[in-house]
This record gives sequence, structure tokens and C-alpha cells, in this order.
Amino acid sequence: MRQSNQDREIQYEKFKLDTIEELQNVYRKELKDQNCHIEKLKSDRLDLVKENDELLDTIAGLNSELDTVKRKEKSKEMEIKMQFDQKLKEMVMYTEKVASPRKKLELTPEAPENVEKLKKELRETMRKQENDKERNQLIISELKLALKRLERNYKDAAIKLQSYTSYF
Repeated sequence: MRQSNQDREIQYEKFKLDTIEELQNVYRKELKDQNCHIEKLKSDRLDLVKENDELLDTIAGLNSELDTVKRKEKSKEMEIKMQFDQKLKEMVMYTEKVASPRKKLELTPEAPENVEKLKKELRETMRKQENDKERNQLIISELKLALKRLERNYKDAAIKLQSYTSYF
């Protein structure tokens, strides 16, 4: 009987040791899986940070490009206004020269041609300005759309990054 009790105790102790060892193995495996998952999340987080930085750089580049296009458009507008003012001034001076009370009214044979030529140049300049303005507005709208897409991607990346960061 004593032998039987000792055998049972030995079997029980052996069972306990086997169970503990099995639980430790399960724990180690679970811990290893969690560590692998954490490493993957860290890697994903670094990728998102890199992508975030790239998106920020792209957004900054698009903003500067948009500013450059706007500046160019304004400078073209100013240049065309100056040309318009100059041509208008030339027309007024020519008219004053022709209609000057001090001088005898003389119309040179080229006068009507010059006026028509100035009008034609003015119309051409205005047409070019409209074409440039439309083209620049198209570029600006495309840049704005690209900027919105990048901002949306940036927000998505920031949300993913925040969710990964909150995991740690």
C-alpha cells in the first residue's frame, strides 16, 4: 500500500511537472508569437513614418509649385496690364498729337493702320492672357486635387500610425 501511494505520488508529481512544462512551452510559444507581432508592428510603424515624411515632402513641394504658378500668373497679368497701359498711352498720345489745337490737324496715311495694328495687338494680347489664365487655372486645380489626395493619404497614414503607436 505504501508502495502504491508512493507510486501515485510519483505519478502525480510527474504529471504536475509535465503539465508545468507543457504550460511553459505554450507560454514561450505565445510570447514568441507576440514578440514577432510586435516587431512586425514596429516595422509597419517605421514604414508609415517614412511614408508620412514622403507625403509631407510631396505636399510641401506641391504647395511651393502652386505658389510658383500663382506668382507667374500674377507677373504675366502685371506684364500684360503694363503693355495694355503702354499701348493705351501710345494711342492717347497719338490722338492728342493728331488732335492738338496748336497744330494743324494732319492725319498721316499710316494713322488708321497704326490704330488698327494697336487694336489687333491688344486683342491678341488679351486672347493670350485668357489662354494663359485658363491653362494656369487648370494646373492649379490639378495641383489642388493632388494636394487633397496627398492630404487624405497623410491622414490615413497618421491614423494607422496612431493606432500602431497606441498598441505599444
